[in-house]
Amino acid sequence: MAALRDGLAGTGRTPGRAADDPRCRIAATALLGLWRVQSTALRRSLDGERSPGQVRRLVAADMRGAARLIDTGLAEFAAGSR
Repeated sequence: MAALRDGLAGTGRTPGRAADDPRCRIAATALLGLWRVQSTALRRSLDGERSPGQVRRLVAADMRGAARLIDTGLAEFAAGSR
């Protein structure tokens, strides 16, 4: 996580942010969380009853939803839970 956090701090999109900036840390955590979303979606979808194409579509849908939440921020998530 430290390497990703440091990379985020050094990109042109986050000028002047230090690696210990909480925004860099939370962004790194969120991006790394996509791996867990993918592995969970694969475990759930690889039940032996779905075709490879169906598995791909289901996993991609979960990944898109998680990435969209990261992209839009938690405001969308909070609004959906009301």
